[in-house]
Amino acid sequence: MNNRFWFCMIILIALAGCASSSPDGEGVVFHTDGKQILVLDYSAEPYLGLSWNDILTDYEGSAIWLNAYSSRYKVGDRVQYWINGGVNNSYPSQAGARKVKKIGQAPSASPVSPTPSSSSVHPQQSFPEEMKLARLRIVGRNGIFGLSIEGCDNVGTRLINI
Repeated sequence: MNNRFWFCMIILIALAGCASSSPDGEGVVFHTDGKQILVLDYSAEPYLGLSWNDILTDYEGSAIWLNAYSSRYKVGDRVQYWINGGVNNSYPSQAGARKVKKIGQAPSASPVSPTPSSSSVHPQQSFPEEMKLARLRIVGRNGIFGLSIEGCDNVGTRLINI
């Protein structure tokens, strides 16, 4: 009888541990194609609307293709994901999704434009006069350079035609 009690306790603890597993990752849906979604970390939000090929050489964050029915998700959805099985370590990584949970939507900031604008500086989001700078990146392709400025709670971009 005592062994049966301990066996049941071990099974209950194991089941409780499996039910409360934390996600393997989270980020923003950057692209969908019917059977897969491309999830990038939150630093990619200013680039929403561009293609992966447009940002591939400049983007330095995490990226993963997940096998998931993409009709449930839209570009800009913030998601958490749990991986089923192993991960192919290409860039972007590739994995099967056991579960993908939508947790919100990216802010509705305009994405960086891949084509030159008519003015030399095209502000897409205003910033306060004083802001703690978290990250500053210059990205470019074909003579068009973008300046990505990220603050504590503010993310925005400036497009500069050089």
